[in-house]
Amino acid sequence: MIRTKLLEKLKLVAPALADKAFVPQLQNFCFDGKNLTAFNDAIAIQVPYETPFVGAVNGKNMMALLKASRAKEYDCAVSATNNLVLKSGRSKLTFAMAGPDEFLFAMPTKHGEHGINVGASFFTGIKQLLLSVSSDTTRPALMGIQLNLNADDGTTMLYASDSTSIAEYNLTGEVSDRMADF
Repeated sequence: MIRTKLLEKLKLVAPALADKAFVPQLQNFCFDGKNLTAFNDAIAIQVPYETPFVGAVNGKNMMALLKASRAKEYDCAVSATNNLVLKSGRSKLTFAMAGPDEFLFAMPTKHGEHGINVGASFFTGIKQLLLSVSSDTTRPALMGIQLNLNADDGTTMLYASDSTSIAEYNLTGEVSDRMADF
């Protein structure tokens, strides 16, 4: 397991770790052998990351120890007490690990072929529209970005408003061919 690759993946899903320990499981990185997932009861982020183990590890502890480490690679094993053990030379990191039965979230499974293929311009549009997203919690309808798909002409429009400004971003041609059945 290469430390920098693991840290890169952990940083991608870290925004979905819970800040407060009301439900401690929501502060865990969940490894299912094929993916790395974090869920904080509001959002979930999952990235592909293959591991030889399955379990959940405290996210903040894992990030802090891996950032402080100087090792380039780790051998990983699961101890008899179900702890995740990462070894490199003489250094050894041990993390308490919850079993897969304690995962609080599973990504929805794909039913059918509906979907949208997004490219770099989709994320550019999101970044530009964030300036017009409201932070007023008394008006939750203004706290997001609306996505309008038109399979007939292949356009995808993004809209955001904070009630004083409105912004739009056109993603013409980025709607998947499969959207015709949506």
